[in-house]
Amino acid sequence: MASEEKLLHQAHHANGTIRGEWSTVGGKMEGIHRQWYDNGQLFAEATFRNGLAEGLVREWTRDGQLTLEANMVGGVYSGRYRRWWDDGTPECDGVMALDKRQPGFIDYNEDGSVRHVRS
Repeated sequence: MASEEKLLHQAHHANGTIRGEWSTVGGKMEGIHRQWYDNGQLFAEATFRNGLAEGLVREWTRDGQLTLEANMVGGVYSGRYRRWWDDGTPECDGVMALDKRQPGFIDYNEDGSVRHVRS
């Protein structure tokens, strides 16, 4: 039987900067999980419960530009989902349910014009 003690884990890049930090309970991810680029910029942040992503998930570029902000429930995308191109222009925006895009979900071209609206 796995221990129920909360353990903190870290991994580092070859240059010594932190690459990742997460906790486990009973061998499953629990709490906030963060990953960084080797330049120290935060790459991703998510919260886990019982080994599954739960709540807000965010990702950034090496330069700090937000590229993803989405909600997860039980390890799948459910709720608002927004992604941006690396320059900050919207890439897509809408609602997901069980990892599937819902009606009204919008995909954008790199110039910001609408490419497709899911019906």
